[in-house]
Amino acid sequence: MIEKIPSYFKLIRKIGEGGMAVIYLVLDKRNNEKYAIKILNSNNKDSHANKKRFKQEIELTKQVYSDKVIKVYGYEWNDKIQYILLEYVEGKTLKDYLSNKKRLTPEEAIDITTQLAKGLEAIHKVGIIHRDIKSSNILISSHGQVKIIDFGIAITNDSERYTREDSVIGSPHYIAPEISEREKLTILSDIYSLGIILYEMIIGETPYKENNAALIIQMHKKNDVPNVNKIFKNLPQSLANVIIKATARNKKLRHKNMKELYEDLSTCLNNSRIGEKPFLLVTKKRKTLIEFLNSKLFLIFLFSFLTLILLIIILILFFEEFLW
Repeated sequence: MIEKIPSYFKLIRKIGEGGMAVIYLVLDKRNNEKYAIKILNSNNKDSHANKKRFKQEIELTKQVYSDKVIKVYGYEWNDKIQYILLEYVEGKTLKDYLSNKKRLTPEEAIDITTQLAKGLEAIHKVGIIHRDIKSSNILISSHGQVKIIDFGIAITNDSERYTREDSVIGSPHYIAPEISEREKLTILSDIYSLGIILYEMIIGETPYKENNAALIIQMHKKNDVPNVNKIFKNLPQSLANVIIKATARNKKLRHKNMKELYEDLSTCLNNSRIGEKPFLLVTKKRKTLIEFLNSKLFLIFLFSFLTLILLIIILILFFEEFLW
């Protein structure tokens, strides 16, 4: 594959590989600049679907303008080769960064999450849902700047979903519960995944450690993400609340958008939020009339009302007798 790229690119080394593509670091001899070139692997058994997904990735990535998202500088699409020319970031993935540091301080985790939220806000503004936010799809530069990569399974309302009907697309450790329920996807799914990443940076690992992907997906559906300040007692409840809210199984309880999430993060270590109570993952359901009539509250109300009426009648009879 690499031998088919234009001759003005000088190969330096391979820097990444996945099921769909291989990524190389190259030097453009015309301007002496380094780039990452992502080349489609056409030998894959799902090559037809991958070609469509790869072309869609090109179209979607070109629409996003943010310094928190990897830049696309060009692409080639012909019968011989298909590639995307991307910004090269000197650094490592968040996954590798965490494997070295184990867990991050609250301040560093908040900084990275805020950068990611701003990048995802730009992605969402053009109508794209990333669907695969995970630590291996995030680059951390040597200067601490975040770059979101890999739009391979991103979608818009108009884009096609190049997947099998019986498959779940996404990374099990970060997948929002509604994705496996085949619900219509929204930006709230990316919010859930970002909440899991914040958890991973604070704790040093994702919430569920099982090796079975189907089991992990079920755990996301059936369990609330563990409260981080019960694992590390000295963490502020206000920071734990950001994670609890972002990863709520009921998506109506999550932050409504990325702006709301990073604004929540921006104040979570402030003195004004010391002593904050845990965010509740249940909403009070308004009782129906029948439920109210069958409740203890109604019986107390009825008893009090009848007692009051009885007292009024006794008083009326007493005064009538007294006056006569």
